[in-house]
Amino acid sequence: MGVRRSDCRAALVFAVLFALQTPVAAQVTIPPHSLQGMLDDLARKTTAVATGVPPAEIPASSDDDLVGALTSLEVSTAPLGTSTGGFTFTFDNSTGTFTRTSQSFGPAFGKRSLTIGKGKASAGFNWLHAGYDSLGGLNLANGDLRPIRDARAADGTPLPYFYSSVRLGLTTDTYVGFVTYGVSNDLDVGVAAPWVRISLSADVGLFGPGDEDLSPPGHLLVLPRTTASGVGDIAVFGKYRLWHHGEGGLAAELQVTLPTGNTSDLRGTGVTRTLVSAIWSRGGKLSPHANLGYELWSKAIPLNVDVFGRNQVEYGFGVELQVHPRATILLDVVGRRLLHGGAVGYEADSFLGITSQALGALPKALDVVSCAPGVKWNVAGKVLVTANTLLSLANRGLRANVIPVIGVEWAF
Repeated sequence: MGVRRSDCRAALVFAVLFALQTPVAAQVTIPPHSLQGMLDDLARKTTAVATGVPPAEIPASSDDDLVGALTSLEVSTAPLGTSTGGFTFTFDNSTGTFTRTSQSFGPAFGKRSLTIGKGKASAGFNWLHAGYDSLGGLNLANGDLRPIRDARAADGTPLPYFYSSVRLGLTTDTYVGFVTYGVSNDLDVGVAAPWVRISLSADVGLFGPGDEDLSPPGHLLVLPRTTASGVGDIAVFGKYRLWHHGEGGLAAELQVTLPTGNTSDLRGTGVTRTLVSAIWSRGGKLSPHANLGYELWSKAIPLNVDVFGRNQVEYGFGVELQVHPRATILLDVVGRRLLHGGAVGYEADSFLGITSQALGALPKALDVVSCAPGVKWNVAGKVLVTANTLLSLANRGLRANVIPVIGVEWAF
């Protein structure tokens, strides 16, 4: 490439992949063949090309990579499906029989106050497929994602590279199994265990002021499609119905999500999360529901040297319409606000006499809102088949515009 050593300082600013890799006080060992390890290796190769420094002499990146952190957050905090069983019952001690307590089969991603019934249980799974489209509003497929742009020397000295461009292919398939059991007519407990498969590929380009491609030949700065899979963050929950009002009422839910997902393969947050929610619903052929909760995290998740995410607000509302004794049409709106940081955007940056616009995490809350139209169909006995589509309404982080969801549930 013929890069001058005097340009090394400038290149160190913008040759790093997926926004700046920021040092932390305590380095964490990342397996080199994990997804995070491969991203870090690609970042080192990019820096080596830009600076002429051998890759072995470039320090390993921290695990505070923006794309890695946001992927872990999106995979681990995205809605997986409701904890409310589609069939709900109450046990009559005087007659020794169960009676259904709802005409509809309940929401798909929102929550309702009804419990499944004493001694009753439900089990099933959901499959969600996400193909991610943008990061901070920047298209991942066409090269619009530019970690560094408008890089200039403060003294006017030309730089070898004016901006970097990344084409990123990222898809996830999440298979979540869930079980709910009615301890009493008013208390449900359950568990939701996701299995996550992540596929990732990347192609980095380095460009001059005239948009000339200065990338090295031979696909040196390419990460071939790589796949990793395993258990995600497992959640356990309990819901207690506080107030009965016909087919509805008010309930409280406690959910603890454990850090069981491998953070190096972008399947977990690495923190314990405790969500406390209030849930309201009303019965009938047309059944509305709403929930609001606050989730406490055991520690912050660094997103940049000065930015972190910790705790979030979750909410949801919607309606179910019984169109047939065996079919319910539903619409859910679900959202979450990651507090402190998480939104992505450009900020003016100055480093070693170089000025640029750097893409990174901003100290602003990240709002993620989706709507989910769908249907639940009672195919036979107490078996429900569900089909939904999560449509992204707002997300300035890592965004998948459309996520199809298919599920099956059994009650017994």
